[in-house]
Amino acid sequence: MTPYRTLGAFALTAGLAFAAFASAATHTVKDPKNDLLSTMLPTGVKKADVDITRATAGKAGTKIEMTLTVDGSIGKAINHPDTIPEFYAKTAGPTYYQIDPTDGQVLDLTHGHKSGSVTMSKPDSHTVSATFKPQAIGSPGSYHWYALIGACTVYDRAPDTGFAPSKRC
Repeated sequence: MTPYRTLGAFALTAGLAFAAFASAATHTVKDPKNDLLSTMLPTGVKKADVDITRATAGKAGTKIEMTLTVDGSIGKAINHPDTIPEFYAKTAGPTYYQIDPTDGQVLDLTHGHKSGSVTMSKPDSHTVSATFKPQAIGSPGSYHWYALIGACTVYDRAPDTGFAPSKRC
């Protein structure tokens, strides 16, 4: 085998190992369709726009990324103040955090202060993503989380009860 082929084989093996590690660091929760907690929706928002089908949390390079996918249009949920998507994390202590992609901030709910910033993106018309530094939730070795849509009224959450576990930050 030539040195270039050996180097190429090594790069491919390293790349596959990294991809396996990266995918192992993400936790996905699949949420059943049509399991809304409330169906009294604001004008212009459809059930599918607040019906979570999947939520994920995990590493994205050196940051944490949480995503929420709905059956309908995430844009309608983001644009209405009563149907905003949010994420919550619980770390040791316990300390609770609210990750609000539409306001661009992480709030330490236990101690009552802003603990970091969030970058929001919409990878597609169904999904919103919140990316932030692990320091915003205290750089924990692991954390538990959930996603929800709603302000005063919670329309859907994933997982439906409790928190989902996540691997090391």
